[in-house]
Amino acid sequence: MALQTLRQPGPQAAQPRHSGIVRYIAMVLITLIILASLIVLINWLLVQPKKLKYSMEDGSVSGYNLSNDHHFNATFHLVLLANNPNKRVSLRYDKIEVSVLYEDQKLSVNNISPFYQPRKNVTHPNVNLEAKNVTLYEAVARDLKMERTSGNVELDVKGENQVEAWSSISNAIMSRHNV
Repeated sequence: MALQTLRQPGPQAAQPRHSGIVRYIAMVLITLIILASLIVLINWLLVQPKKLKYSMEDGSVSGYNLSNDHHFNATFHLVLLANNPNKRVSLRYDKIEVSVLYEDQKLSVNNISPFYQPRKNVTHPNVNLEAKNVTLYEAVARDLKMERTSGNVELDVKGENQVEAWSSISNAIMSRHNV
């Protein structure tokens, strides 16, 4: 007969009772994160959002005056284009701020009134911006005068907006962000 050695059970490390609770909470949190991710993914696949398109359709300047002491006056009349190509997303523009700049110096700023844009829609908001007695940097005034005498002044138009996007699938707010 072979000798059998009996193994004595060693001292077992006492496991704290709260490890089961921590494991349970971690599993619940992971499950919630996975469920939320699936909901976002399914909503995105159903809505198939497309990028919004913005441009300036028309623009004119009236009352242009640049004094010798670098004070600038003008009125800018702009027609913008906001294109929502989405089939299932309508938009509400809460705030739209439009600026006219020359060489990174703001000449004028104005807000467009909030408006609603249905899905698959092109909207043409008008905006008038007035530059009243704006003091320009000396180099900016000099460059502006040179471009004006050449007959072509290149200005930048910058727009910042806050948009709420509504899906026809979930009929709830999808996002709110600055563009």
